[in-house]
Amino acid sequence: METTNSEETSFFNRPQGLARILALGDTTTDLWSPAEMQAMWQHQLSAPVQVDLATLHFSRLAQLSDSPEVQPFLANSFQHLLNHPSPPIELLKMTKDFAKQVLKSREDTQLNDVAAVLYHAAYAVGILRCQKRLGGMDEAELQRGFKWALTRRWLDESTRQLITQASDSLTSTVKSQPTSELD
Repeated sequence: METTNSEETSFFNRPQGLARILALGDTTTDLWSPAEMQAMWQHQLSAPVQVDLATLHFSRLAQLSDSPEVQPFLANSFQHLLNHPSPPIELLKMTKDFAKQVLKSREDTQLNDVAAVLYHAAYAVGILRCQKRLGGMDEAELQRGFKWALTRRWLDESTRQLITQASDSLTSTVKSQPTSELD
């Protein structure tokens, strides 16, 4: 005899669950609650760097994998990379590029929010810990992005502090390294 998951069944039977199903095509309605978005953000932070970055930068990552500076980070999480006192700038650039690619390929605005916060968090770490911008965004663009990221109710305190500090530091001198492959 097959058992059913009562949580799934009650989700589909409750008015809120039905409303969410009916709203799937409505781009003005959030499909995910702030608690669910927080869980998705925590999942992204806990994802191994190597797994996600390899989907986009396989050849670049393969070249870097032998680097003694990069090697310890590959099996670790994005959270480890973002919280490290001196992360490899190349992995931060790749993280930014990964998030940018996800933004281009997803239609779900809330999932794009997770990618956009990862993008801005990588930029923030570059500014704070490496004293470099990861691309060609000017101060006004960065400030808008940081301000937007800080409005996400599901953002964890550590990332919120990181982005706030980067935003506050933008008035000081930060080296800009725009290249053809970065922006």
